[in-house]
Amino acid sequence: MPKITDKLKEGEVVFRSSENLLAMKWSDRKEFYMLSTINTAEFAEVPKKSRENEFILKPKCVIDYNSSMGIIDKSDMVISTIDATRKSLKWNHKYFFHLIDVCVWNTFFL
Repeated sequence: MPKITDKLKEGEVVFRSSENLLAMKWSDRKEFYMLSTINTAEFAEVPKKSRENEFILKPKCVIDYNSSMGIIDKSDMVISTIDATRKSLKWNHKYFFHLIDVCVWNTFFL
């Protein structure tokens, strides 16, 4: 990831790109860093959540990320409430129990 140290105001974006890789820093309420091999530095208009007739410009890669990561974020949220791991376990045991939790959630969901 290239160093992007520019201070950004809300709605501004800075990006670096090569032939097939895009690294960008976008500022909304927080600063977001994205690394993408699929998207380019395009923007799209998205309606504001608070007002119906207002639109804001967002980078296309942020829109794609938000639309495709919703289910994964929700499954992680559910799994975190029934977490079977303990602090005293080694990392490989924690990983094993996390996989068990994911498998149980997927079978319940299906």
